[in-house]
Amino acid sequence: MRKCLNCDSEFIVTKYTLNKKCCSSKCARYIIGRRRFGLGSKKEQLKCVVCDKMFLQTRLNNTMYCNHLCKKLAASRKFKGLPINGPKKHIKGSGYITSNGYKIISKNHPNASVRGQILEHKLIMSNHLGRPLGEKETVHHKNGIRNDNRIENLELWSHSHPFGQRVEDKVKWCKEFLDFYGYDVIKRN
Repeated sequence: MRKCLNCDSEFIVTKYTLNKKCCSSKCARYIIGRRRFGLGSKKEQLKCVVCDKMFLQTRLNNTMYCNHLCKKLAASRKFKGLPINGPKKHIKGSGYITSNGYKIISKNHPNASVRGQILEHKLIMSNHLGRPLGEKETVHHKNGIRNDNRIENLELWSHSHPFGQRVEDKVKWCKEFLDFYGYDVIKRN
């Protein structure tokens, strides 16, 4: 009887398998793959420097982080001059600027995404109006600077339009549109 180098299960050695070190070809391929990356035959338990979670080492260069998200978070924290270890989640209310230049914050809001994130200019306009933004409403930056989210720099745009081209349809749509924004509709002769 011999113990497998990979899974520690016992297997029988015959005169034809004297040099065999693994119980199956699957275990042997796994060990060969680990040696190709410069790793030992056994998985090592390591501790992530960001979240302090224990993980099994799978690659030679993966000795500090449990996954790619912790690696990215550590790089971001190094760049900002913050300590690497700490909570993995972002602090509520804090945010970041996207590659497009918009500021995103985490907030529980009706216009927020499934992940609980909302563009800051949409949140500011929504708070200014006292209601969530409509489905066809967008917020425009007057000066074109996407992270300048002062209320005097923001204006509400609507991309709503009627379906048909008949006058009756357009008039009906215009009345609904004006009523939605709180204007009284008076018919003139």
